Amino acid sequence: MIIEIDLSGEGNLTHRDYQELVAKILSYYGFIVRTECWISIDGEFRRLDVCARCGRKDLCGDATVAVEISLSSRLEKDLHTIYGSRPTYGFVLAIKPITLPSLSMGNIFVVNSLEDLENRLREVLRTPSSYPKTYPGILNEIPKPAYRDLDEAFETFQIPPKLRLRARYLLLHTYTTCYELYTEYETVSRGWVRRTIGDEEAFTVLKQLDLAYLERRREYVYVVRLTDAGYRIAKIEAEKHVIEVEKELKRLTEEYGWVVALLALLQDIYLLEHELSLELLFEELPFQLMRAVVATSAFYYILKDKSEEFLNALERLGVAFRCRIYGDKYRINILPEAREMLFDFIIDKISWFAGNEELVKDLVCLKVFYRFFPLSELNEYNLRKLYENLHRLEISLEDMEKVYKKLPLAGIASPFNKDKPPYALIYNRERFRERILEEIRNLYTKIPK
Repeated sequence: MIIEIDLSGEGNLTHRDYQELVAKILSYYGFIVRTECWISIDGEFRRLDVCARCGRKDLCGDATVAVEISLSSRLEKDLHTIYGSRPTYGFVLAIKPITLPSLSMGNIFVVNSLEDLENRLREVLRTPSSYPKTYPGILNEIPKPAYRDLDEAFETFQIPPKLRLRARYLLLHTYTTCYELYTEYETVSRGWVRRTIGDEEAFTVLKQLDLAYLERRREYVYVVRLTDAGYRIAKIEAEKHVIEVEKELKRLTEEYGWVVALLALLQDIYLLEHELSLELLFEELPFQLMRAVVATSAFYYILKDKSEEFLNALERLGVAFRCRIYGDKYRINILPEAREMLFDFIIDKISWFAGNEELVKDLVCLKVFYRFFPLSELNEYNLRKLYENLHRLEISLEDMEKVYKKLPLAGIASPFNKDKPPYALIYNRERFRERILEEIRNLYTKIPK
């Protein structure tokens, strides 16, 4: 039986919850709101948690607003992002283990609660007292789990310490990717037999807490799924865990380098070997940054082992988990909260890379040559898809020709003819790819680690 408790405050809110609630507050005061907004500050890309422009002049005039939600990041970094976005009014909502005092610096404010944020907003907008406040009513719009966090749930049912660790691991694993608990197979004498391949006892705990249930994913396999309450509790636990291991995450990123870290993030979502354009994944990224990510993926051909090592290190840290695709084929998925933190660690390096136009274009072209040539092997559909991708990435046939001429291809391929498909005849595909990899390795030596 689940025991309901009073959760009227903000103690159980996740970062995403705060984004949604800030967006609701701003919308209430007439703003048109977006979350996860990308901006450029002195040539470096930064991501704003919430940005808004006024849509009702009677309520907010011509004001623009930028908001950063500071759960674990450095306050000075969040302030720098707010200043760089140049809003009419900027806010840092500092939700820290140690409550920070509210501050104001001109048009920039540091607040430590949603209520304080609304009060400051009303103050700068000169909202009449007759216009009612929306806080705390908006808190009721965020679904509340029966427990504030997993520890509270464990205490309620007096779960032993060692079993708590296993149940927490299973919760985060299920939240991140698939977790198989049983398989079934048929025998001659006993009929269908269920075999346990996961942690049945840990699952029983989560089921007892009404956080998880069992589902038949495909023939002969049963996987653990999270209830709505379980998903929200998992988000809370994931944020807590990622904050706890932040220093180790940063150390690993510095040890392996930003390129390997980014490749691991791309490998995590299983697209590196299948897509040239990653626009669908990074559809919110500015074009220059998105193309830099696509270009970086060319390094996967020479750094695949390193990126897998990095993923294995994340798995040992408890922020990445394996999911069986079929047979003995697995992929490793990273906690979304850890993925965002890792991306924030390396965004300044990606920004530098994105500004190196020639290097970015060279790598995109090399990836095109490696994946799509010889073109004679492509059908009409795939050829059209190639042209569409080149157009989206703003890569011309002249760019392709320029890179091609840098490759020592005597006896391996014909000269490049940009005026007529298939543009080049490849006599020895294996040696052709070797030359491409050599050039990718050469370019990698020019990348700051």
